[in-house]
Amino acid sequence: MADREWRGRWWLPDKPDEVMPGTLIQREKDGEVLLKLIGGFSNVVLIPISRSGPAVSHEPEFIDEFPMILGNSAGVLFTLLQCNPLHTGRELQDIRVLRALSGIHLTEPDQEVFDSAVLKIEYLLGWMRATTLKRTIKLGNGNWTGKQSATTAPVDDLAATYGGNDYTLSVVFNQFQVEDRPRANERSLANGEWAELTVTSPQPIKFRDFDRIAKAIMDLMTLAAHAPAGVIKETLRFTPPDAHPTPGHRASIDVDVMGRQIHHPKAGPSETANAQYLFTLDDIPFADVLPRWLDLHERAWLGSSTLFGLRYIPEGYTTARLLAVATAAEAMHRGLFPEAARLPPKEFEAMRDRVMDAFKGKDDEAKATRAFLYDVLYNEMKYKERLLALAAIPDQDAVGTLIGDVPKWAKYIKEQRNGMAHGDRDRLGSEDAGMVYDALEVTFALLGLVLLNKLSLSPEVQRRAASAQYLHLIVERFNKALA
Repeated sequence: MADREWRGRWWLPDKPDEVMPGTLIQREKDGEVLLKLIGGFSNVVLIPISRSGPAVSHEPEFIDEFPMILGNSAGVLFTLLQCNPLHTGRELQDIRVLRALSGIHLTEPDQEVFDSAVLKIEYLLGWMRATTLKRTIKLGNGNWTGKQSATTAPVDDLAATYGGNDYTLSVVFNQFQVEDRPRANERSLANGEWAELTVTSPQPIKFRDFDRIAKAIMDLMTLAAHAPAGVIKETLRFTPPDAHPTPGHRASIDVDVMGRQIHHPKAGPSETANAQYLFTLDDIPFADVLPRWLDLHERAWLGSSTLFGLRYIPEGYTTARLLAVATAAEAMHRGLFPEAARLPPKEFEAMRDRVMDAFKGKDDEAKATRAFLYDVLYNEMKYKERLLALAAIPDQDAVGTLIGDVPKWAKYIKEQRNGMAHGDRDRLGSEDAGMVYDALEVTFALLGLVLLNKLSLSPEVQRRAASAQYLHLIVERFNKALA
């Protein structure tokens, strides 16, 4: 697949008469969208700074983003969002586009116009554990007789609701197609199926709301498949105000979403049918797991984003990545337990008052002492306490499979985190890069178990996840080094 290009005319919404010719390009390798203009939009605004009689002095201020650009390519409408000029000069302008919507002109970036979204995401079909295909092969004495058949039949959609939106998970398939290639002396029969998740809102909403849902489902598939899962295709639907629906025909119009994602899906040599899912819809109903996940993702979004970012972006120094997973652990605990404290609030306040009463007085020394105590007397859980609390959440047999000595693990992660965050080399201890990598993977797996537990997956599923094949050698090495 090569880069995609659309030649057309482009303009800013508030300057529809200043139209620029140019080409919109979506790169095949990473999905990034670029707009290359002949001419270009001014990215300088003159700001008045002083006045001397009738004369006004101005200072140029550079614009680093055009919120929205509209375009038309052979009748196809485009709305480009969050557009950053990369180069302007010599009658040319290159602009990076965060998101491009093909098929609509918005009046503003957050216009509430979209009724639904259809998502195709990596690993979704295998996670669904459903197929429309059935193949039979007839054998005789253990050998193929030459007789075989292939049939298809629709499977039931799965439904869930959350936040007022309806979620429908479907297996879509096409007809058998015969391809004749006379010169190649070949003929083939082909059929395909794929999973689609349709999100339907009770009233029109803005694009960013659907984009946020797509990111949450990406993270769910990344958790389930223990591999980075990207959005293969995102299609929005809107119904024009002048639409006249007819029986058997959908009145809505499809709008394709383009733009670089944190993980760009692309099949390659590593493509395999043997994906190892930590859990599938054989383990929990779709109607239960989806709303639980969306609620969990909202509450622990910062920890989840940091955690799964380690899968979406696998490059980086191992020590920095260990710091990231250590940060994800704290963020996840804060998100899940925002009221967590070392003591009940009233008990802590009474204790603090007793301490402060011992340093009453209006002299400078008493005031300085009280100010110091206010800074050091706080009721937040310590970092190590948060780690131990997280480790206590999943099934304890599953945790024991990962970590032989939980207090030692918590102490190691705390020292590594504090040493890296504060630049304290003495706290880092061993510089064994292998142990750092193993600690990263074991901690990632533990946080995955926390999420599985919060989704109400059974202890058996959690134990199976902790015993995943990829972890065997890592867990053995880490626990041996930790001991």
